[in-house]
Amino acid sequence: MFAWLTSLMSSNAQLADRVAHDEVCEKIKERYNAGDYAALYKMLSAEFQEQLSLEATEKFFGASLRQTYGEFTAVTFAFADAETRVYEVQGEKGVCTLRLVVDGQGKIAGMIFRPGKPKVPAGQALRAEPRHDNPLKTATDKKVHEAVLEFYRKSKVPCLTVGVLEDWGTRIYNYGETSPGSGKLPSGETIYEIGSITKTFTALLLAQAVVEKKVALDADIRPLLGPGDWSHLAKKNQPIRLVQLANHTSGLPRLADDLDKQPHYDPQQPYANHDWKMISAFLERVSLNSEPGVHEEYSNLGAAVLGRLMQSVWGKPYDTLVEERICEPLKLADTLVGTRDPARMVSGYDEEGDETQRGSWVTGLLPVVCVRP
Repeated sequence: MFAWLTSLMSSNAQLADRVAHDEVCEKIKERYNAGDYAALYKMLSAEFQEQLSLEATEKFFGASLRQTYGEFTAVTFAFADAETRVYEVQGEKGVCTLRLVVDGQGKIAGMIFRPGKPKVPAGQALRAEPRHDNPLKTATDKKVHEAVLEFYRKSKVPCLTVGVLEDWGTRIYNYGETSPGSGKLPSGETIYEIGSITKTFTALLLAQAVVEKKVALDADIRPLLGPGDWSHLAKKNQPIRLVQLANHTSGLPRLADDLDKQPHYDPQQPYANHDWKMISAFLERVSLNSEPGVHEEYSNLGAAVLGRLMQSVWGKPYDTLVEERICEPLKLADTLVGTRDPARMVSGYDEEGDETQRGSWVTGLLPVVCVRP
């Protein structure tokens, strides 16, 4: 029996979302399996590092965990409670439970490992199979159904729509209900926000700019930022380059530290009024977490900077660029920043099953594209 725990987050700290926790879990698995305990130690928050030395970290992961479980083969989300995200960790020699806390900067602020599979609280029993329109006839039908059920039963989302593209054409599968208790099955006409997948649209705008020779993929971003002293946006004489904003190796932190200082701050719309003036001010004082191009660290901030630079490169607003350069050529009539038909759009829900506000990123520098499957 063993456990390892830092004091959980301070009362004014921001708990990261499910996506951030999943990403940290993947890094824990990767670095643990590689025996890179120093890199694991760097993932800990400053408060955590005050409580644990590098030597203690190496001893825990390299002795206690490795001797008991061997390498990790899979880390799977199980459930969430008010303070932590809980994961099932499958090792070569057995299974253990990881209870994890990641702060708003993407750092590990709390962590407990315990033997055995996670025990789902009584109030979080697995959900029954949702209503759906899957005919369950072909091998593809059955694979989709199996994957959806695994996700649905461990989450609190009310509905899912899955699109499959095969040689013979496309197929749309719909599950659940558009809002809890509505009894209305989503359809191929339902519109969803795609959240951080919007970053692929931003990266595509960069790719097009490179192909059309408007900018070089490895261009130093500092001349593109406009007037100001940006000399500090480099480490070991390596500047941040455009490609590194797109592939999350810029060294920039996940978020700016002043999100809650924006006018009319709303946690449900964390980027709504975090404008370029605030981002520029943060960039003027930020210290890079690592040498650009060396380490991957997911960064919403980096994506926002890239989106702004694409506006400058192309000389048009982001939503216009998405529509003119991506959606219109591909005939994606219902894919755009925002939506023309709110009645067809479903609300988003967080991992606790609470409804989130529609268009929570649309007015900020991290816009969300809305799509019809």
